[in-house]
Amino acid sequence: MANRSIFYTAALVNILWIFQTTAFAQIPGLDARAVDLKIAIRIFDYANLAQNSREEMITEAGRIFLKAGIETSWVNCRNQQQNEQPVPACESPLGPTDLLLRILPGDIPQSAKLPETALGFAVVKREGGSMASVYLRRIEAIAQGGLATKGQLLGHAAAHEVGHLLLGTLEHSPSGIMKADWRGKTLDSIAKRDMLFNHQQAEYMQHQVQERQRRSAGLILETASTTP
Repeated sequence: MANRSIFYTAALVNILWIFQTTAFAQIPGLDARAVDLKIAIRIFDYANLAQNSREEMITEAGRIFLKAGIETSWVNCRNQQQNEQPVPACESPLGPTDLLLRILPGDIPQSAKLPETALGFAVVKREGGSMASVYLRRIEAIAQGGLATKGQLLGHAAAHEVGHLLLGTLEHSPSGIMKADWRGKTLDSIAKRDMLFNHQQAEYMQHQVQERQRRSAGLILETASTTP
């Protein structure tokens, strides 16, 4: 009973803290990066990425989202090379602020009917969606050109596909990280680390993360109220 009371108290404190920070985020002129807007991304690596490429991917994608005012945490849930034991954080059901990123070997199947320039895809639903995928073979082919490293390309591709989930749309923009065609000068932008979300996209994603946090807080309250 004591442990259960401690759990309920901690849950309620977290809920109040979430509502407090999201309320502050709505104050005009307040920098959203001063507020705790976080998403958790579970990586399922089916392509056996080298550790340095995976770490560079996480660094690049995390930097891009932080520039948009959103913090990210990353959990490696599957790596065939390491044969790791199951990670508890990967076994629990996905919550509203949890997203899943798959690193897939090979190429995008023709049945997917995606353009030749696509590096991955996202499953977008009305509430935004939770699963994104990138294909390593296409990224490696571009990396052979030498303008950007495999890790840089993976990070930008991951940010692009997760961006679809947070924006709640499969639409693209004429420039920036949500651009559809990543050839030519776009690769220079990736190498220079200035390919980012635009201001409108960043604001919309911040709002969506706040909504996801509210739904997450509601689930905690519901669980706490129904647990004997």
